[in-house]
Amino acid sequence: DYINQIPSGPIDEEGFNGSAEYWAKYYLKLVIEGKETDKDEREIVKNFVKAVDRENSTHLNSDNVGIEQITDRVMSILHTKLLSLLKKPGKEYRLISILSAPTQIPEDDKVHKSRRNYSFATKFCHYACFYLFEGLPEQDNFSIYDNILRRAIPFYAERYGIIVEDRRLSDYRDYCEKINK
Repeated sequence: DYINQIPSGPIDEEGFNGSAEYWAKYYLKLVIEGKETDKDEREIVKNFVKAVDRENSTHLNSDNVGIEQITDRVMSILHTKLLSLLKKPGKEYRLISILSAPTQIPEDDKVHKSRRNYSFATKFCHYACFYLFEGLPEQDNFSIYDNILRRAIPFYAERYGIIVEDRRLSDYRDYCEKINK
């Protein structure tokens, strides 16, 4: 069983263990291959969300609702539609928009603020494609968006004659096009 061959990673303070790869392969086995697992789909998706967050330090739950709300968003998309959005992101990168929509903070929570988890959304899509479409062209459909790379791309692009009009590269499609060039 290939799930057992994937290192699950360290156990955190909540007793959670599992790398993004580990949970993506679980998702592959359950949803795509239709095989029985000892975990249900929501548990697999939530653990994948947590693993991507933990491995990339995106602080998804700093608003106290991020992990649950992102898990709910992924679960609200039929797995066939989710796979379609990952395989064919289109020019709009719709899945990035869905996952990075602002979180909803309960009215009685005066401590936390709503967040747009844009960086997390790009990392989630990147790792989902990387592990679910291993060895296929779709494996590289999404680039990770982060501030360091966003600032470095214009510098390197201009050195190679690639024009970067918006030096902040705030549009994800433009960002991905520059990376691909």
